Amino acid sequence: MKGPVLAAALLACGGALPAAAEADFLDRARPFSIDALGAPAPDRSNRLSGRAAAIELGRALFHDTGLSRSGDVACASCHATDGRMIPNERRPAGRDRAFRPVSPIAGAAHQDLLMRDGSVDSLWAQALRPLEHASEHDLTRTEVVAYVAARHSDVVADLFDWDAFAVPKIAASPSGDVEARTAWTTLDPAARHRTNAMFADVGKAIASYVATIPVPASRWDGMLRRAARTPAGPDAVPAAVRRGFDVFTGPGRCATCHFGPLFSDGDFHNVAMPDAPDALPDLGRQAGSIRLLSDPFNCLGAFSDAATDECAALRFANLSMERGLGAFRTPSLRGVAARSSFGHAGRFDTLRAVVDHYVAAPLGPHGRMVGLRTASELVPLDLSEGDIADLIAFLELI
Repeated sequence: MKGPVLAAALLACGGALPAAAEADFLDRARPFSIDALGAPAPDRSNRLSGRAAAIELGRALFHDTGLSRSGDVACASCHATDGRMIPNERRPAGRDRAFRPVSPIAGAAHQDLLMRDGSVDSLWAQALRPLEHASEHDLTRTEVVAYVAARHSDVVADLFDWDAFAVPKIAASPSGDVEARTAWTTLDPAARHRTNAMFADVGKAIASYVATIPVPASRWDGMLRRAARTPAGPDAVPAAVRRGFDVFTGPGRCATCHFGPLFSDGDFHNVAMPDAPDALPDLGRQAGSIRLLSDPFNCLGAFSDAATDECAALRFANLSMERGLGAFRTPSLRGVAARSSFGHAGRFDTLRAVVDHYVAAPLGPHGRMVGLRTASELVPLDLSEGDIADLIAFLELI
């Protein structure tokens, strides 16, 4: 028994690999280090990106509970926990949010498409959705603009060209309740367009701040840094963690999608995750692509600051059922051990339950719907209890 065969046998038993088999551990691990993460590409659709005044206004709006009907909901209410940018899972997703838990926001500036179904293509367009959502900020479009104009008048005057336009005095929105939608139709087309432009500016300010939120280094990153500068080398990383990394990048097939310093390829995959109870199968990317194309705040829309050739993710969107049915964005696994719900519908509550799902590779709701296993990308995994324990030891550090 030699080479890879011996290595595989030892991994399956949870044993230690010989030094020769671990010699390249640091080289293989380096692409998964936070030190391999460069700066996010600038958002050409947001002219405010990188401007200090916009970042400060966005920071204020992100934490402002006054920017909600109830007066106690801010962006930070869901995207931060105890001052850290960890999703607040005390606010569970309900049916009207398709049971989708809040996604981590740190590192979001590195993604081309956002939301779990990829239905928005910029941070600023994403920031607009909750402002009008009945279960979140619950404001109308005109109310958002009026609040920001009044609360931050000095900053708004410097950043935006709002002075020449009077904010409509009525609560109106094209996506609100019947009363709000009716009021929206009473505004003339020019007033609706200008309101939309101002609304987009609010999102762009929030996005300018969100784009600056750093991805924090993890214990895994610290171990790799120490390993790189000490004579012990790979031995500075616990053996169970090294074995877990090898399962992650090998027989566990995790790195197929969770690759790189963010542990995400940023793409969309059908991995047969269960939907919410008594719900129709969530179409995921299939529906998200259609919604993105019809979104007036997308990269090609009238309120984007990007040139047409800078909107590749939108221009080349794949609408095929084979590509999008039941596919959801690969979440970053950074900080995954701090989460208590997993999957696009939050149906698992432990890392072990998630790993067991991948090992079993069930047909999934979309496979059952169309009668095809190929609806899911999963294949059953042959992992021992030792493999699973090591894999979880690794996941708990990243």
